[in-house]
Formats: sequence, C-alpha cells, structure tokens
Amino acid sequence: MREPTPEMIEAGLRAYSRTSLEDLADVAITNTLKAALAAAPSPWRPVCEAPDDMHNALLVEDDGEPFVGTRVSGGWWNYSGCSADPTHFMEIPAAPEPDRPS
Repeated sequence: MREPTPEMIEAGLRAYSRTSLEDLADVAITNTLKAALAAAPSPWRPVCEAPDDMHNALLVEDDGEPFVGTRVSGGWWNYSGCSADPTHFMEIPAAPEPDRPS
C-alpha cells in the first residue's frame, strides 16, 4: 500500500467534512457488520467430517464451484452420475414452510 500524498489527504478531509453524522453512523454499522460476518464460522466443513450416509449435500471441489451430490458406498457422486472428489461439504437446509393464509 502506498503512502497517501498531501493531495489525497486533502481530498479525503474535504469529503469527510461534507459527510453527515448519519452517513458516518451508516459506515460504522456497515463496517461492524462486515467484521462480524468475516469472523463468523464458515458453514463449509471438510469432507472427511461428512456422515457416511450423507445424501443431498452441497459440495465443492478444488475448482471452487459448488454442486449438489450424494455419498454412495463411501464415494461421492454428482447428480449427473459422475464420481466426484469434493474437498468440503455443507448440509442443505430444510425448505421454508409454505405461507398459509390467515
């Protein structure tokens, strides 16, 4: 990261002086939320922790592209019928309850 020039500092001070307290609060809240999300544990778990009877899991291989697959006889398969070699998995959450008219 390069050091800020005097011109950069002056431009930053001008922009800051035009910022309302409400906008500054929004920035603080946004930064706090971003920090909390970054600190939250990832829902991705190593595939070695997957149960032996894992069905309908969200999987990811080294390429980072997620796909839905299942574990059969100790091996992983995608729904195209191809074997897979995932590194991580995530359980698929249950579908939401349908809205019922009151």
